[in-house]
Amino acid sequence: MKRIFLTLIMIFCSMTAEAYDIPGTWNVYGTGFVEKSFVRISFELRGEIELYSRDIGENLDCLTSYDVNLRIYALSKSGFDLKVWDDSFNEIFEYPIPIPEVSPTPNNPIVFPAITRGKLTYQLTLTSETAGKLRVKGYVDVDTVGEVEINTDCVVWKKGTQRPDTDSSTKSGCNLGITALMLLLLGVKILVRN
Repeated sequence: MKRIFLTLIMIFCSMTAEAYDIPGTWNVYGTGFVEKSFVRISFELRGEIELYSRDIGENLDCLTSYDVNLRIYALSKSGFDLKVWDDSFNEIFEYPIPIPEVSPTPNNPIVFPAITRGKLTYQLTLTSETAGKLRVKGYVDVDTVGEVEINTDCVVWKKGTQRPDTDSSTKSGCNLGITALMLLLLGVKILVRN
């Protein structure tokens, strides 16, 4: 009886060690703003990441690629929710990333290779089996406004789980020149009139 009990405990422990599931759909959310004198325009970065894995033999599962779909919305806090930029791409890792047997933690995260597309660099880090962050830094070209600087840490969470709190200690923002800011305000004013 004692042997059966110990065997069941060992089976349960081995099952719980592999219970978490990294591949699948992850949500992305980050905020930023541009501020000049008394004018502040908020931005939201939203999107999804689809992580893919495969068994490369000897029961070793590895993350092999991901699809990224991101969008930036301006004036979302004012109720306008204007989509001003979007990007979608697929990244195949040069070297597969082994999925550890123990779920990631803030002290032992899964850090993905940084990816640069155009003038933007993306860095994905998973700090638990259901949460992490996506660092987005660089420049995007916004229609009718021009080049916009992005520097934000987005929260990332597994679809079907609760979104973690945004870390207020991280610096997040979007930076526009004064000319681009005035053009953006003019464009919003025209849209509101129509």
